Amino acid sequence: MTPARILVVYSPEDSKHNQQLQNFIRPLERDGLIDCWSEDRLKAGDDRQEAMEKALEGARVAVVLVSQHLLASDRIYSHQLPRLLARAQGGELTLLSVFLSPATAELEISYTTPDGTPHRDSLTRFQGCGSPQKPLSDLLWSDRQRQYTKLADRLRELAADPATGVSAPMPAPTVNPHPPVTAAPTAPSRDYTLSVSLDRTGDRLRVCCHLPGTDPIAERSCPWERVKALAEPVAAARDEPGQWQKLLDTAREQHGPALFELLFGREQDWEPVLRTLFHRPLPQPRPNPVFAPVRLRICSDEPLLRDLPWRLTAWNRRLLVEEGWTFLLGDEVDPVLDCTSTAPFQILMLAPREALNGERPDPAHPRAVEEVVRAVWPNRQGGLPYLRVVHDRRALDHALAGMGCHLLYVYGFATRVQGRPCLLLDGPQGPEPLSPGELAEALNAAHTPPQVVYFNLAGPGAGLELPAVPLVLSRQLPRWTPEATGLALAWLRRWLESGRDPVDALHQVSNKRLDVEAATLKLCGRYRHWKLHRTKTGIRQQLAHLALDRDTAKALVTKHLLDLVHSGPLRAMALISYAAPGNRLESLYEQLRHYLDVAAFDQLAIRRRRLEFPPVRENLRHTLEDELRQQLECEDNEDVTWLLRRHGPRVTGGGSRAVLWLDWGVCNQADDSVALKPSHLEAWLRFTSEFLADRCPDDLRIVSYLAIEQPDTRRHAGFVAKLQDYHNEPWCLRPGFWLSLLPPLEAVPFGELLKYLRDHTCCEVPIQPEVARRLILRTGGQFEQTAALAQEAEESRSWYDLLIRLRREQGAGRPSEEDEEAL
Repeated sequence: MTPARILVVYSPEDSKHNQQLQNFIRPLERDGLIDCWSEDRLKAGDDRQEAMEKALEGARVAVVLVSQHLLASDRIYSHQLPRLLARAQGGELTLLSVFLSPATAELEISYTTPDGTPHRDSLTRFQGCGSPQKPLSDLLWSDRQRQYTKLADRLRELAADPATGVSAPMPAPTVNPHPPVTAAPTAPSRDYTLSVSLDRTGDRLRVCCHLPGTDPIAERSCPWERVKALAEPVAAARDEPGQWQKLLDTAREQHGPALFELLFGREQDWEPVLRTLFHRPLPQPRPNPVFAPVRLRICSDEPLLRDLPWRLTAWNRRLLVEEGWTFLLGDEVDPVLDCTSTAPFQILMLAPREALNGERPDPAHPRAVEEVVRAVWPNRQGGLPYLRVVHDRRALDHALAGMGCHLLYVYGFATRVQGRPCLLLDGPQGPEPLSPGELAEALNAAHTPPQVVYFNLAGPGAGLELPAVPLVLSRQLPRWTPEATGLALAWLRRWLESGRDPVDALHQVSNKRLDVEAATLKLCGRYRHWKLHRTKTGIRQQLAHLALDRDTAKALVTKHLLDLVHSGPLRAMALISYAAPGNRLESLYEQLRHYLDVAAFDQLAIRRRRLEFPPVRENLRHTLEDELRQQLECEDNEDVTWLLRRHGPRVTGGGSRAVLWLDWGVCNQADDSVALKPSHLEAWLRFTSEFLADRCPDDLRIVSYLAIEQPDTRRHAGFVAKLQDYHNEPWCLRPGFWLSLLPPLEAVPFGELLKYLRDHTCCEVPIQPEVARRLILRTGGQFEQTAALAQEAEESRSWYDLLIRLRREQGAGRPSEEDEEAL
């Protein structure tokens, strides 16, 4: 049956309503019932007027989204609507009006029929959804959904009418004759995972379908002769030289349906499986395989089945990978392994340079991989510590023992030795074979075994597997193709940039334009979920005020926070920092949070709320309670416990603990208007101990933070002594409270500055000691000035210029012995 041509007409201001409608009619497109077009399918460079003319001429059903925006558009009101009304009057088109919002839809529109007769008509005569008196905007969203469902049912009825299916072309501007269709938003918003086990027993194949954590939801048996009849032609086409493109060209009509039948059988077999998978029991319409994307895991020990190109599986002439399906080979139908990649991670590239049959690997490819890694993870020192390239067995063993790679990328040739696949590595006497078993032993003995292995290999031994690695991607093609390196680079960049599951990243870059390289890639996954966590290196780590010094404070706060969240009775901690002016006390929280993101990302989930310390200090203890409620916008009758939980971070699963950081700002003791007296400080501490700790929810911990800037450093000792006295007070000994005082933030020491230059800047190693000495001579170690100069040099990447400037200011020679002694 020819799909019915559907046109949706709407104003650009109502595009969101068009998207809502598309959610309900796209399932009809996937079933091949309709061919829908609207202006949102235009691409850059398309002729809008020409495309609309073709749509107006070829459509047999028009859906008009009526609003005042649409009626106010001269282009739609004066041109498109008269054309549609004329065709509807002549019986050439069915017009359905969807009344979105109050509008003057009763106005009559003038048009001329094809025989030249003038007519006037209004859109109210053509009923679709709603009415001018009760438009969809007056309905609840659930009622609007019911209206869209009725409209979709009406379109289904019209699609079943042969009169609506015509051969006139629609202006869908696309090169691919089978464009991928977005998954139906009408399906529940969730991930669909299905495992299919294929186990041979004698002359029969037992096929079981599993959902995660359940017993088989369906089981069937198939004669092995039938399996061979379906699988062997695919395998034969795959093994014949030069037949891969032909295999892809015939996948939709021939080999793809054979693979689908191997997995799911006939329609009576797969319908109950998909109803269970997609939660569509009777009497709901039957969901087809393209109803929503599915993550399919195929488990089989049979070599014939394990080596098939499952990514070519097709249903109804549609490749399922183009519909969002992913295909993974596995050993377990329900794996429990969860993997985490912490970026940036170490990448080891094994790139032998030996030739096979006169053909050598491209020597430029390792440099291209380096460029991808450098682009995603810019290195501060100009080098590339995240990637190492090796060529032979000895270098491979050394790298595995020392660097702890997370990704092993193998680029070269494979062959068969005594019928077994092997890698070819560089050797002193020529190519040296390395079997998968030997490679697996080397990986198991590594300091940190890799979690991902990508075999970008050519040769008769391609398509390798490693049983102990969570994810293995491997080419199955015997020769290089132009896309061999391009696909690998695109996948690597997408995975590293997006932080998605590596298989999902491959889907993003390959399934939209499926070529032979992408279609035949073999994926062996032995994991359940995959996360990529970023440690927020990049530009934040380059900022001097975030990375410079403060090591003692960072380590102490991390320890105290971990003790706080892992303690049973503790609920609130009062954290106090102090320093003289010029030490950027106001940026300490940023430094601490930056450090915690790296050091304790998997244990702490922190949300900061900035509060103003009350300017009125009379009866401060109760004033703080009122200020907390007001500044956190406490609702009427909202308990403080609920208020605190509402502002705390949301933590679901994993091992992270929620921490609410209440930042009361910086009190400058040189300013009498904000200076804190000892009685004020005690009131704030008692508020934290007696109020916050008592009302803190059990699943939350609170840090009440206060910074004090004291210009007179001679008073620091008295300040510390006073706080130590508080430890003997009953309110300070309460089991839910903890008082923590950070050591004073003082001048940057030479050793810490040198460490910062080495670890966090692009300053060249030979000049680092002199730069550190001259910076301290210039600033006296004052944090703010030192950080500002370091930041200036790092952003302009001109450490030599800074050194020359400091030399001129301090004299042309190196620092004197007296200066060095003072340092």
